[in-house]
Amino acid sequence: MNGEAFLLLVISLAVLTIKPGPGMVAMVSRGLSDGFLPAFMIALGIATFHLVYFPLAALGFSFSGPHAGMITLFLQLVGGIYILWMGVKGIRNLKNNPWDMRRRKDGNAALLENYMTGLAINASNPFVILYYIGLIPTIMDFSSFGAADIVVGTAATFMIIVAFLSVECALAAQLREVLRSVN
Repeated sequence: MNGEAFLLLVISLAVLTIKPGPGMVAMVSRGLSDGFLPAFMIALGIATFHLVYFPLAALGFSFSGPHAGMITLFLQLVGGIYILWMGVKGIRNLKNNPWDMRRRKDGNAALLENYMTGLAINASNPFVILYYIGLIPTIMDFSSFGAADIVVGTAATFMIIVAFLSVECALAAQLREVLRSVN
């Protein structure tokens, strides 16, 4: 991975991380209600799933070779159908409040629950999936990737996402303290 590709990876991950979405909503709401550590556990769950996505994208696109255009089109169609399905499912569940099921827990069980929430959010987030299917292949040339490049890219992806999400969690926790001091 050359310097230009790495810089583009950092910029694209920054945009992916700071954009509003289900992960940010979960982290900010948890940071406002419970503080930094529970929100950070959600962030770790989100970042952990990128340890799966980046190597899969790198391996998949490095082996696809001459069929990349057809495979990309197929994956984009499948992604579009998935987004439509998620939209219909969301519209059908407007009456249900997903926060009604939340229970207050203390200790390690709550931290593990927050971590698993982050994993589930990122595993089902269509924007992250489309990022790895649609944008990453235009940024990086996976045909020249070796094992070391995949390891470096995966580690860099994890560290970049944790760094940006940590800032978001800290800001939410600070806002919590400000709101508490106002009352």
